[in-house]
Amino acid sequence: MKNLMSALAISALLASPVFAEGEHQHDGDPNTQGKQGSMMMSHERMMPMMQEHKKSMERLMGQLLLVRHGQASFGAEDYDVLSPTGWEQGRRLGAHLAAAGVAPTALLRGTMRRHRETLEAMCDGAGWSTPVDEDGRWDEFDHLGVIARFPDLPADPHQLDRRTFQELFERATARWTGGGNDSEYDESFRDFEARASAALADAVARAGSGETAVVVTSGGVVGLVAAGLLGASGDGLPETWQRLNTVAVNSGVTRVLVGPRGTRLLTFNEHEHLGGELLTYR
Repeated sequence: MKNLMSALAISALLASPVFAEGEHQHDGDPNTQGKQGSMMMSHERMMPMMQEHKKSMERLMGQLLLVRHGQASFGAEDYDVLSPTGWEQGRRLGAHLAAAGVAPTALLRGTMRRHRETLEAMCDGAGWSTPVDEDGRWDEFDHLGVIARFPDLPADPHQLDRRTFQELFERATARWTGGGNDSEYDESFRDFEARASAALADAVARAGSGETAVVVTSGGVVGLVAAGLLGASGDGLPETWQRLNTVAVNSGVTRVLVGPRGTRLLTFNEHEHLGGELLTYR
C-alpha cells in the first residue's frame, strides 16, 4: 500500500507544474551545476507534496484492528479470567496504540470475560472512553467441546503441561475442521466460519474513511479472518487457519484496511508492545 501511494504521488507530481518547470529550466542549459541545482529544488518541493498526497490517500481508508485477548488463566478453575500478565498485556497495548495516535471510532468485543477484561485494560492504558458494543459472533469456538469429543482423550487433559496440551489441541481441532464428524459438535467449523465472516462484514461497515474500529476477540477468530483475507478457501482454509491460530500472541494486533478497493489484510499478530517478559501464546 505504501508503494502504491508513493507511485501515485510520483505520477501526479511528474505531471505537475513544479516538476515541469524544473525540467523546462534544464532544456538547453549547458551549465551542469545549474541543472543539478534545479533538480534539487524540484525534489525538495516534491517531498512535502508527496507526504500530503499520502495523507490524503490514508484519509480515504478506514482500518480495523483485531486484538487477541490477553493471557487467560490456563490450568485454573476458570480459564476465562485474565492472569496478572494478561491485564498488563492489555494495559501495555492500550498505551502503545494511544501513543501511535489510534483514536477508535468504535470499540467492539466478544461476550467472554477475557474479552471484556482485555478491553478494560486497554482502555485504562489508552485513556479511551468510546462506548463499547458487545457481539457474541466474536466469541471463540468451543475449544473445550472440541477437545472433549476427541477420541483417546486423557482422563484430565487440563492437567497436561502446556506443550502436551497444545499437541492434543491441534489434533482435536484438525478432526473438527475436517468436516467428517460435524454432527458431534455444537458448532461445526463451517458454521464458525460463517459467523466470523458475518461479524467481520458488520465491523468493516463501521470502519469507514478515516475511521478506526477496534475489536477484542480470540485467536481462533482472528486466525480465521486472516486466513480468509489471505485467500484461503475450501480444503486449504483449515490448514491455513491452523498455522495462524497456533502462533497467535496474547494481545497481538491484526490490522485490516478498508477502502475503495475492498478489505485487505495489512499485518498479522503485531506484538512490538510486548517485552520478552510479557510475550505469551497461551
